Amino acid sequence: MVPINFRCGTTLPTQRLITPLILAALLTQTGCGGEPKRDRSEVEPEPVQSHWQKTAITRVSDGGLLSTHVAAVPDQLQEGLIHFVYLLDAHEATEEEPNPPIEYTLKHLVWDSNANAGEQELQSNDIVTLDNTLKFDLTIDANNNLYVAYRGGNNAHCNTQQSDTMLATLPNGAAQWSEYLGAMGYSGERNPAYTDGDAGDYPSLKVDSAGNVHIAFQFFWEGCDSNNALHPDVRYIQKPAGSFDSYTIADEEAVEGNTYSNNYQNAVGYHNSLILDADENPVVFYGAREINYDEHGLRMAQRNGGWQSQWVDRGCIIEDVSAALSPSGELAVAYYIDTCTEYLSYTEDDEKALRYATLSEDGWQIQIIDEATKTGSETKLTFNSEGEPAIVYYETESYGVGNQRELYNLKLATYDNETEQWFIQRVDEAGDIGLYNSVWFDSNDLLHIVSFSKTDNTIYLFNELSE
Repeated sequence: MVPINFRCGTTLPTQRLITPLILAALLTQTGCGGEPKRDRSEVEPEPVQSHWQKTAITRVSDGGLLSTHVAAVPDQLQEGLIHFVYLLDAHEATEEEPNPPIEYTLKHLVWDSNANAGEQELQSNDIVTLDNTLKFDLTIDANNNLYVAYRGGNNAHCNTQQSDTMLATLPNGAAQWSEYLGAMGYSGERNPAYTDGDAGDYPSLKVDSAGNVHIAFQFFWEGCDSNNALHPDVRYIQKPAGSFDSYTIADEEAVEGNTYSNNYQNAVGYHNSLILDADENPVVFYGAREINYDEHGLRMAQRNGGWQSQWVDRGCIIEDVSAALSPSGELAVAYYIDTCTEYLSYTEDDEKALRYATLSEDGWQIQIIDEATKTGSETKLTFNSEGEPAIVYYETESYGVGNQRELYNLKLATYDNETEQWFIQRVDEAGDIGLYNSVWFDSNDLLHIVSFSKTDNTIYLFNELSE
């Protein structure tokens, strides 16, 4: 079992505006050499003391066929300006057409947080219409160019769904988005009859200082065989700056995957999170549901001449991943663990929790951040200028005093370097909120969070108020 680090004999500071709850102390305190205490029924409910400004950005849909996804990034030239990208139904049901085609439009909205009410929405336009994309990734570079990676492009050989990894860009000052093929998912080495594989699930992208775009994505071999869907790979491609329309099969790189020459099968590439290390080499964190037939957990692959993979945490199915590079160049990852296997020293008490890991000279240092049962999905990690991490995530159940309660809340965990403690709070608990989160610090080290509410199908912005 990977060691979990806790500190003993700590106290809670009381001078902060938000009353802190330290789950390492309250939920899993080891008692300085004693056995872990896991009686969750004795945990007090967390207080909600909000110091956030909450703003409704846009209502996405009234429901129907909608399966949306939302991402947001701050403008790099004008503070307070925010770029939102989200999915909505391309066709509404009518009396004449009660069952319209199931297609989605990828939308871009520009919002000015500093403008007067009613004047904040500056721009809204379509990026592309797709038939099956449910997830995408959004980033912005230092020159204010926007990039989105998603599944689209051509249809697969065996079905009618689009099956390529696509890249759309909006250069700073441009009026229209441009779309490029990222990767087709080449399958010819296994099946020459079907060279176009199924690529584009769980896309993740970053842009380096030279303007090169790095994309990680999940890939299924194309062979008209349903068994392929059980054994995906994770792949990577780099799109050179100024040549986004270029593509060759050799550009696609296998990060980790099946080797059919020796009948080695795995299932990887779930919830990919790609970052660039201090030398701008790509690093991919991803969930593995099968390695060597029976191992699963969180994996990391680093490209430095070639790809080398290693375990970060073994024994649990991973259902969400968010990696980031600290200001000092430290690799860090927040992730949500689901079902665990007991023979690897994990039990059901370890399940459905938020964890955080950093890489040091001694290996991966892992902490349980929140295990208030079924909490930690929809995870997003960022750092402030002092190198203090902040993680936003979703809570779907919690233990109160003596009973279990269903909850659907937006939560935040922040770390304080001075006290060396994590502080937990609920940012919002109005209805079912906490999906499709984005988070960042501004130049004053104040947090900004974007989240989606299933209750009213609305995208919300939360701005942290100064104390």
